[in-house]
Amino acid sequence: MSPSSDVTAAARSLLAADSEMAIYRASVELLATRLPTEKCLFATIASDALAVQVETANGVESPDARLPLGDDAPSGAIRRGEATVVDDLTVRGGDRSLAESLPSQTRSLLSAPVGEHGVLLATAEVPGAFSEPHLAEAVLIASVTAASLEHRHSPSAPQRNPELLTEVASILSHDLKTPLAIATGTLELLREDHDSAQLTRIAAALDRLETMLDDVVTLARTGDRVDASDNVSVEESAETAWEMVEANGATLTIEGSATVRADRSRLRQVFENLFRNAIGHAGPTVTLRVGLLEERSGFYIEDDGPGIPADRRDRVFEYGYSSTADQSGFGLAIVRQIVEAHGWTIRVVEGTKGGARFEITGVEFEAPPAHGQ
Repeated sequence: MSPSSDVTAAARSLLAADSEMAIYRASVELLATRLPTEKCLFATIASDALAVQVETANGVESPDARLPLGDDAPSGAIRRGEATVVDDLTVRGGDRSLAESLPSQTRSLLSAPVGEHGVLLATAEVPGAFSEPHLAEAVLIASVTAASLEHRHSPSAPQRNPELLTEVASILSHDLKTPLAIATGTLELLREDHDSAQLTRIAAALDRLETMLDDVVTLARTGDRVDASDNVSVEESAETAWEMVEANGATLTIEGSATVRADRSRLRQVFENLFRNAIGHAGPTVTLRVGLLEERSGFYIEDDGPGIPADRRDRVFEYGYSSTADQSGFGLAIVRQIVEAHGWTIRVVEGTKGGARFEITGVEFEAPPAHGQ
């Protein structure tokens, strides 16, 4: 299994986990795929010690353990619920150190609080193993883990908890944007003096992290209900969305015009995500077409790319599913959520030129649509 498919599978497991232990395990598996680490664990905090619930060492799950906290800086950060990175655990401050509870060869440590539930911990046997982008990604994983656990504990589960998701979205958008911006700015300064393949890879990782962060925030903020009281032109909505997309060499054709009852900003988000999905999967020279469906109250967005195999078409709307490493796996989940919040339906079929075609039906038109071809 490729690293990208490992991430996709772990993300789906986290979002679909049906027990606390399953959530613990999925979060550790996801963290292990994203960081240069030999050991990852999820632990609750009890009696001034970490009670390890799930631990993996080089991908192999190991038994439960207790790790006493000390009076050093890493222990203090964990108690306060602060995310932290320690570059070298051999440099100790305090009489008792968390390092004493870890294998002697451990040099680097990263911890990310999982709300009131515990902490995600990663270690490595080399100093300076974890960077600021690694920490930001770990905090993102920890935040989604906390939301999953809160949802599990909620009296209304499995119903959606809007207040919780709004809070998670706020945490993600504010607390993580700052370290991400610092890391990006620092990288730009480094590349002014010296560029290299390693720095290019870091830049790509930061871009992916930013995309993933934006998509998760959007997913959290997109509610189950929308204000579908606007009269929105399908043509204008698609054109506005296209202006927000880095099209490069891609082209868009819009055939037919109609006005629908919809939430203006949410409908634009649907077009943006579908356009980005097509460019990301079919390539920068893809041709996209938006049009109105014959004999149905709906519209479609299709491309001339390689298409989506029939056995994968139902899966593309799952949280965390992506067939490419540079996609977050949340874009089409957001599309489905917005579409269903309007009371519409969406499906994937083969396009007229063999590419992917997304058909949205159940739409309320304000006037008889003028169909294209």
